[in-house]
Amino acid sequence: VLLIGIPVVILIVAGAVLWLLVGRSQRLNANLEEGNRCLEELDYDQAVIYYRQALEIDDANQDAGLGLAEAYQGLGQDSYAEAVYEDMLEKDDSQAQVYELLAQLYIQQSKLQEARELLETAHTKVEDEQITVLYQLTRPEPPTASYEAGAYQDRIAVELIPSAKEQTI
Repeated sequence: VLLIGIPVVILIVAGAVLWLLVGRSQRLNANLEEGNRCLEELDYDQAVIYYRQALEIDDANQDAGLGLAEAYQGLGQDSYAEAVYEDMLEKDDSQAQVYELLAQLYIQQSKLQEARELLETAHTKVEDEQITVLYQLTRPEPPTASYEAGAYQDRIAVELIPSAKEQTI
């Protein structure tokens, strides 16, 4: 009787675990679908709610993180979007898309030094063509000189300082 009871208990426990996992997956997918629908309808407040619920189910879900950051940006809450991207990179620093989106957010906020440092890190951690392009765009080029007419768009006033010999005269 004991030999028959143990396999039955194991089957019941396995069935319960499977039922919980399926339910969890369905709740996750339902929240992601609703969050995506809200984003399409530009209902950012509701999208935040659905994506946060999805992250409560699976805190490493990339789709939920990206959706939440996009919803925050739609609400004009860039600092929250920035925090979401940074959290995602702490969990997995091989996500090229997250590096790219965070760098673009930094650039939009005129945080060029942060964008440059982030892209330098990304350039060493992931192989992605878009990351490479952005990285190269944020690296300052050395100035060049040209005597050709119209070589420079902006005029800069320059004041020449007399040498010590000229000052004593």
